[in-house]
Amino acid sequence: MPPDIWPTQDWQNARPEEQGIDPRLAEKIDAYMRLPESIGLYSLLVIRNGYIVCERYFAGCSPSDGHQIKSVIKSIFSTLVGIAIKEGFIESLDTPIYHYLKQYEQFQRRPELKRITVRHVLTMTSGFYWQLGVHAHQPLVTPIINSTDWTASVLNLPLQDSPGTKWAYKEADSMLISALIRGATGKSAYEFARRYLLEPLGMQSPVWPSDPQGNSHNYVGISPGLALTARSMAKLGYLFLRDGQWEGKQILNQSYVQECRTPYFATNWREGHYGLMWWVSDDYYSANGFGGQTIAVNPAKDVVVVTQANSDTRKSKSYDVIRSVILPFIK
Repeated sequence: MPPDIWPTQDWQNARPEEQGIDPRLAEKIDAYMRLPESIGLYSLLVIRNGYIVCERYFAGCSPSDGHQIKSVIKSIFSTLVGIAIKEGFIESLDTPIYHYLKQYEQFQRRPELKRITVRHVLTMTSGFYWQLGVHAHQPLVTPIINSTDWTASVLNLPLQDSPGTKWAYKEADSMLISALIRGATGKSAYEFARRYLLEPLGMQSPVWPSDPQGNSHNYVGISPGLALTARSMAKLGYLFLRDGQWEGKQILNQSYVQECRTPYFATNWREGHYGLMWWVSDDYYSANGFGGQTIAVNPAKDVVVVTQANSDTRKSKSYDVIRSVILPFIK
């Protein structure tokens, strides 16, 4: 890729065939959308070699429309941790989270919590007890978000497993990540992101919701949720595709990008393995949100794919359209 192709101001367009993509790709996507099992897409964006080669919007949506990103925020939180490590706010992935949350007496009362590291919460292996179910279906979420201190409520959960040994997808760990970002940097995740991520990449974002302590979150059960355009989401994927570099500046270390795409733990989810709050499959690694919100990165083909979809259903088929329709048309 020519080094001067950076979408900070906006993306450039190119014809698919100019970038080694079958020109029938858009036609195939439209045909897929007519199938009964269609994902219910709002938008689909394909970036190849730094150019938009396919951009499709459905259900009356347009490039300027933002949609809720759901748990894609977790991958953004992970990105912020990587930036905080590079900038010296966080020592390393293996630093105990206690170092940034010393105000919580739970660490003194329960010294076993001091074994939990930044890496453990990023890989969702903190060991905290978590009942089945995610988001609004998770019975432990309600008492946490109804409390006056979400972080304290998480730290009061039983430690069921030794940290780093068992994977379980849970909101509790993402809440801890947001809290430790604030503890390490003195800024909320949103404030830190605005300076070190959003503004450098030219990403347009509204203010993120926050908990009673001012820690950023994206729990949509009590707020409208964070909405981004497909083009802004693609910039995050492009940052990772370029190994953390943006316009000649290393935003986060290349080694951290590699950690994010390392398949730390196998899951029984169709997204595959779990890295540092990024999902890792055979074809690509991705940031995923409930209902079909996806940023997929395929370094081998120099591709970023973004999908946004109707999140009223969990029956997302974004993985099908990426694997079965898009990637086969890219040489």
